[in-house]
Amino acid sequence: MSNFLDEDSQIFTLDGDPESRIPDSDRYTKVVNDQVCAKGIETYLNSISKLDSFQSKQVALVIDGHAFTHCMEPLSQKFFIKLIKKCKTVICCRATPKQKSMLVDLAKKKLGKNGLAIGDGANDVPMIQKAKVGVGVMGKEGSQAKLASDYAIPKFYMLKRLLVIHGRYSFKRSAQFIQYSFYKNIVITFIQIYFTFYTMYSGQTIIDSYVLTFYNLLFTLLNPFVFGLMEKDIHEEYLEDAEIGPTLYSNLRKENIFNWYTFIKWILGAVVHATIIFFFALYARQFNILTNGQEDGIWVMSILVTSSVFCVVNLKCYFEMEHFTIVHHLCMAFSFLTFYVFNFSYSGIPMVLTTSNMYYVWYMAVQSAKFWIIHILLVVTPLAFDLLFYGVKYLVYPDYYQILKMTTDRKTFFKNRENASNKKNESAAAVNEPWKGNHDIQTELQSIGHNNSY
Repeated sequence: MSNFLDEDSQIFTLDGDPESRIPDSDRYTKVVNDQVCAKGIETYLNSISKLDSFQSKQVALVIDGHAFTHCMEPLSQKFFIKLIKKCKTVICCRATPKQKSMLVDLAKKKLGKNGLAIGDGANDVPMIQKAKVGVGVMGKEGSQAKLASDYAIPKFYMLKRLLVIHGRYSFKRSAQFIQYSFYKNIVITFIQIYFTFYTMYSGQTIIDSYVLTFYNLLFTLLNPFVFGLMEKDIHEEYLEDAEIGPTLYSNLRKENIFNWYTFIKWILGAVVHATIIFFFALYARQFNILTNGQEDGIWVMSILVTSSVFCVVNLKCYFEMEHFTIVHHLCMAFSFLTFYVFNFSYSGIPMVLTTSNMYYVWYMAVQSAKFWIIHILLVVTPLAFDLLFYGVKYLVYPDYYQILKMTTDRKTFFKNRENASNKKNESAAAVNEPWKGNHDIQTELQSIGHNNSY
């Protein structure tokens, strides 16, 4: 549990066992007991100012269900809230299922905390259901807690891995997947908006209807899904480490991953990319792209814009990834393959067989060197702004996990950590059993044992 005791976290232990079973150590400060009565509780809690000297310490509150009932009275509740705000740990023994849910609700509404409740029995179900996230431990007390929870684990110690590893990965994957999905659709939407203004609201679209249909259905489908399923910003070994793991966990909430700031940043990035692609392509129209002397029309500009948007959107996903596998590369290759195979096949269908005006446009455009030069510029220019932004952030304002990845090599780091741990164990063994490290002593002991065997 020490992994979660940072400056913003509190741990509430709600137990039905008697107070005598609560561990007695200097980490727990007993400030409320069963002798507290309704009349004296307000006076006692008014002395809360005396706890100011403990601001730099980890203070705990141990209270039983009977005292908790009085603390929830209207006159004393506000003082009780002030008290638990100063505590890193709150232990409530002899608590009923209703009292457990009341305390979770109090922490959620009055303290403004996002609560996670974990339990293993039927008496923990109200608490699990009241919390923001419920975790059920599969044990001997039945399966009620498991069925009522959001997540189920077989052993309590697996809670650390659930939060520190799977929780971190899930949070980052979901945040990036949601924001990227908005990004790729806003880019293509603003291309259409700009073209609407350019054509004086004529109703003409710059992107072919079939290409627009398959944009989300096929061309940009796999990469965000792989991004949302397999992304890992840092290796599991760092997160499980006893020294680094708690710091990474506490720093996760401080990183700007999914809030209004990051959402607006993605939206502005999409608008900037769409603006660069459209107006650069519009400016390039003054240079005759086709080499056969024909005038390039709206559909040459259409394939130039569409292909540029497709490349920028997919490469943007690559830039956001921090973990690559063969699956990522295969999905990227599949996306590019399907895009160009579809467009060349679609462009080869005669106009008598379809209502599209794209017939033979791709074949004429790719024969021009100007088309490829402009196309490369339309892809590189928007992404150059992203590379500049991320480069400055990475060097000037890096996150903690980025500093860790820059300054340490994972294999060397944990190999040195393992060697240091082995030396520490050997030193401890030498102190406790000195004969094991001395060959002469071992030989003498063996000879003594050999002589005694006669």
